[in-house]
Amino acid sequence: MFSPWAFTGGDHVAKTEHNGANYHLIYLADEAGRETTVVVKENASVCEAAFYSPTGSGPEAEEVLPGPVFKALMPAATARNKARFEQEEARNRQLVEEFKRQQKNP
Repeated sequence: MFSPWAFTGGDHVAKTEHNGANYHLIYLADEAGRETTVVVKENASVCEAAFYSPTGSGPEAEEVLPGPVFKALMPAATARNKARFEQEEARNRQLVEEFKRQQKNP
């Protein structure tokens, strides 16, 4: 079962500034490798999750982040998501090939 609090690692992908606050794009991962996207807003007095949707059921990032922040972080997020997708596709191809080998040599 997925728990949004059981993170075992993370990756700081990008940072941008808007109206005196820094916004950090971070991907948190659990032990199964599932990732959750978080944008942390940091200013002189507080850090807060400006965007956090661990189950994908919350608001979209473009609905809650200021437009300039969303636009600044979007290229890094897109590149990260593309790389992750390509890794998953490669892993899936590897699993299919392994399955085929096992079927030929039972």
